[in-house]
Amino acid sequence: MMDTSGLGQYGLETQACRRLLSHWLVLRDTGPVPRRAAIDPGALKPALPHIFMLNMVSADATVYRLVGTAHRGRWGIELTGHVWGEFLEPEQRIERTHRLWRAVDHPCGFAALYDVVFASGAHDPVETLLLPLRPDRETGCPIMIGASHSLRQSDWVNQSGQISARTQERFRFLDLGWGLPAV
Repeated sequence: MMDTSGLGQYGLETQACRRLLSHWLVLRDTGPVPRRAAIDPGALKPALPHIFMLNMVSADATVYRLVGTAHRGRWGIELTGHVWGEFLEPEQRIERTHRLWRAVDHPCGFAALYDVVFASGAHDPVETLLLPLRPDRETGCPIMIGASHSLRQSDWVNQSGQISARTQERFRFLDLGWGLPAV
């Protein structure tokens, strides 16, 4: 079991997000950001269904590189290879992608709370944490690793197309020792 006792200052509510942050902090040691190859799936085993990675292709485009099984259960589709935020209006997707780039460039963490709204009208409050990773090759694109989990600690099983909306997210950057980007 990972030590997550010192993580209270970050205000994360879900075990999956706290586990990912704890692992990331250990891996980066005294540097700003760990390499992608340093991630140990064994250390993240309980959280793996909730873990995902994003390829930061450009300031306007981000693609799901790897997505845990819990995301398929929530969204009703396999997200690997899809454009991050493709279910949002284009302006929202670009604005939110720019925020992620700020977390990569600075570097810092990114946390968000929002509700997934199902076609039935049910709301699922979700916490998401994203952390930057250096690519293994110098020519590779930046990567973000994230965890996303229901605040109810629920694992939803969804039918494709049954999510009707996401509420406005409440986001914040997390100072992981290198400060925060200007707002």
